[in-house]
Amino acid sequence: PSGEAGIALALCCGKLESFALNRESIEALIGHAERAGADVFAFLGRLDAADAAFDLDRRRAALIDAL
Repeated sequence: PSGEAGIALALCCGKLESFALNRESIEALIGHAERAGADVFAFLGRLDAADAAFDLDRRRAALIDAL
């Protein structure tokens, strides 16, 4: 996504490493991205983070459960 939705999702990705500590801000950023027109779960589904310092599949599952 571009614009504010893209910025919100980029910031959200930066916070996914520690979902437990950043849950409130992650949820706020996801809400902002959705209000700006982004399909957050489609974006996360396309995200490829093979070299990430965390398990992206687990973070996706946690986000689905949280929202």
